[in-house]
Amino acid sequence: MSQDENVVGEICGCDNFYAAKILEDTKNAFRTEAPFYLAALGEAKYDPKVSSDSNYYDNKKMFTYYSGAPEVTLTVSGVAERKKAELSGQPFDPTTGRAYDTGEYDQTPYYAVGFRVSLGNGDYLYRWFYKGTFSLGPVDAKSKTDKVSANGYELSFSPLVTVHQWNVPNPQDASKTMLKSLSGTSADTTEAAFTGAADWFNQVQTPKASAIEALTVAAVPADNATGVAADIKPVLTFNNAIADYSGVMLLGNSGIAAATVTADASGKVLTVTPAAALTAGATYSIVLSGATDIYGQKLANQTVTFTVAAA
Repeated sequence: MSQDENVVGEICGCDNFYAAKILEDTKNAFRTEAPFYLAALGEAKYDPKVSSDSNYYDNKKMFTYYSGAPEVTLTVSGVAERKKAELSGQPFDPTTGRAYDTGEYDQTPYYAVGFRVSLGNGDYLYRWFYKGTFSLGPVDAKSKTDKVSANGYELSFSPLVTVHQWNVPNPQDASKTMLKSLSGTSADTTEAAFTGAADWFNQVQTPKASAIEALTVAAVPADNATGVAADIKPVLTFNNAIADYSGVMLLGNSGIAAATVTADASGKVLTVTPAAALTAGATYSIVLSGATDIYGQKLANQTVTFTVAAA
């Protein structure tokens, strides 16, 4: 590698501040909602805060141990009270537009955070922190004078390491991989192998992040099925986790049939449970209206029709 390949431009700007709420971080899976643009970014500061401790034996330094408590400070133009409540896990009443402060922060949700840093000459550094919590900063307001005094709003983000583990290259042996929990990822456009800038904020860029599949669904019973059991609990299986399925309903000959719709832990399987056994010989329809996945994709409205077996 030449000397020039190690050199990038100076840091001279930041933008594209995105966040994504974490839905699951377990041994088996790591899932987030679709990233959303949070606020106009005025300043981004990442401090790894790596510290070291050494042990001495035979009057020599023999072992050194490292630990980190990283901090990210983000200064933005401003954040709506509704969004502040969401970020800090506080109640918000949409009917009155009021956020409430409980003084308790043990329910603060986990988010992933991403942003972009300008390196000059058209190059950028892209970053995602996979998991962490927000702390709201002070509101610094002053009386108006003959000079305008405007202040941004400061958000602190405390990065954490995920529970989930991915296979990543072993820094001691590039021919091998190792299973590791991670705190985030970064890449800059001076690296020829980095081609993901255009899609960086479409989803949280984990080692397994790939192109988002168009939303599809498969139904049991299938459309136009006949001879269906009267105690059927129709199942809808999606290829992506579903964020909104409020428009899914069961229709009978007389209109809406009472039923509950529940999702499994993955968010990909919906079960429609009728309140009572279906009428023998009757035709029913499952209406899918406005079903939306965690990436914001809406399924085209469709209907699955089936006929219950005759008595």
